[in-house]
Amino acid sequence: MKNTKNNVIDDIKVENEILRMQLAAEFGMEFNQESDVKLSPFIEREWLKSIQRFEKAYAANKMESCYKAVGEPAYLPVDQLNDEQLTTELRRLIDLLSEKNIVVDYISDISDREIYSFITDKLFKEDILIFPEREW
Repeated sequence: MKNTKNNVIDDIKVENEILRMQLAAEFGMEFNQESDVKLSPFIEREWLKSIQRFEKAYAANKMESCYKAVGEPAYLPVDQLNDEQLTTELRRLIDLLSEKNIVVDYISDISDREIYSFITDKLFKEDILIFPEREW
């Protein structure tokens, strides 16, 4: 029984070494073999597989502007909106961003005009990483 358990552990150690070599070859990853941290082979295998899934998903994605990612919504410059319109438009833009898992968080003493300006003048111009609709 003990011999079978040792064989399983040895097999997982070999699998881990293969995973490290694959990650090094595909993504240029380097692993410090002299680390003081010793993981069980089982945990290390799950960790390496998780890294591999993430790296493959990351490699399959693209960058695009935040504005494009939320569907290029029409909007007016902040100085063309009255207070009521501004509140409605800000909520609409925040909802569009939220649908794409982009959260705009701010401290309470920032005005709606400043937030709207930030979104339309700065955030919309930023490039963001677009992940396809899938689990990784």
